[in-house]
Amino acid sequence: MSSFKVFHVAPEQPTNLADRTSIPLPGSDLDSELITNSITIPCPFDTDRLRASLAKTLQIFPLHCGTLAREVAGHAWSIKLTNRPVRLVVGVTDNPGPFSDQWMGETHPDYYEEIDRDSIFSERDTPLFLAKVTTWRETGQTALFVCIWHGLGDGFAALHFIKTWSALYQGKPPVGDPTFGNFFLPAPEILSISCYTSELSRLSYLSLAFEPEFCDRRNKLIKEQTVRLDIDVPGCFVDKIWASVKQESPVNNGHTRGRSATYNGQNLYFPRSTQGNAFVLWSTPITTAPNEQTPGTLAQTLFRGRNSLADRDRLGRALMVTNYLWSKAFAENKRIIDSGFQDAIIINWLVGVETNKANFGFPLQSSYIDWASTEKFVQVWNANPMKQTDGTWRRDPRGLHILLRLQPRHATKFLKKLRQDMDRLWIEQSYP
Repeated sequence: MSSFKVFHVAPEQPTNLADRTSIPLPGSDLDSELITNSITIPCPFDTDRLRASLAKTLQIFPLHCGTLAREVAGHAWSIKLTNRPVRLVVGVTDNPGPFSDQWMGETHPDYYEEIDRDSIFSERDTPLFLAKVTTWRETGQTALFVCIWHGLGDGFAALHFIKTWSALYQGKPPVGDPTFGNFFLPAPEILSISCYTSELSRLSYLSLAFEPEFCDRRNKLIKEQTVRLDIDVPGCFVDKIWASVKQESPVNNGHTRGRSATYNGQNLYFPRSTQGNAFVLWSTPITTAPNEQTPGTLAQTLFRGRNSLADRDRLGRALMVTNYLWSKAFAENKRIIDSGFQDAIIINWLVGVETNKANFGFPLQSSYIDWASTEKFVQVWNANPMKQTDGTWRRDPRGLHILLRLQPRHATKFLKKLRQDMDRLWIEQSYP
């Protein structure tokens, strides 16, 4: 039988950012998508310590205790610094969840819960953050799950929150610089044929006055046009990848955008999203001069881009550049994640995000990062224990379980490349 208790945890001390009552939001942040992140440890938490360390963590992340508001004058959106308590749910479940060999990636309310995204823009005082702690009665393992609104940051920002919470739970100082620059490798040198150059550009964010309804419609459309994949990657493959990645020297070339404010006489920076080693192959380049760009010109450009995807030559050239980058990544022992969207093919050039540091003092047994760009498209789990026919538990401690949401043509391409890369690294196991 499942049993849960709800706590409401406020910052240890009310936060006042130099008498400011709100932090403005650019139009590009008005996305109703949610970021979810979780870790799993082998035993239950000390609930009192968990609550106390969460209160200290919220002191460092005051926007997580805020609410979304629209100003009367000018109708601009902002996050109000309300210092309101956040929801922390702690309990025990009989549901086997991801620790069952029958688990297919589905979610269950005993260990997965989301903020009400539909009310974020329509109702006052809708929370922007929640946390849930679930202990599986059969194994004793415990998962800590957090859900934040995308306007507070991306998957790396959510991980940074958990790592800070982990440090304070253990009585350690909070983790340092939140710019995440040390998680990225240098930008690759791309040698593309001249006719491909126009399809290749660095990822950039435009602060346009898009309404939340626009984002919702686009998100729903994309999700309707994608398929889900479940892939198990053996630990030997992961070991070879990480051994290669660790030989590289991370360089702080990541670019983080966010909001700054003054607090206790110091200028603080609230990380919003990371874009360090991300590249986009746009089907139609944005050629309008920056000082001449308007929402209308951008919409026209993206409309032409969507239409051009029907042009097999243009799409083929973009895919050729993608294939080139993919091959170059593994030739140089670097890890790459490839995803396809309607308007662009996005490539994230990533190294490890050190999830093992968000362990609350225990051996980390599983974790995932949920990248929410325009949809939740990838979750990476360390391999979970699998219950055997004799009742024992066995797992591949270095393996990964990957959940993907991609357009069908990109899903097929991803699986093909994964098999090629496993062959390239001499993986002598059955394919996922």
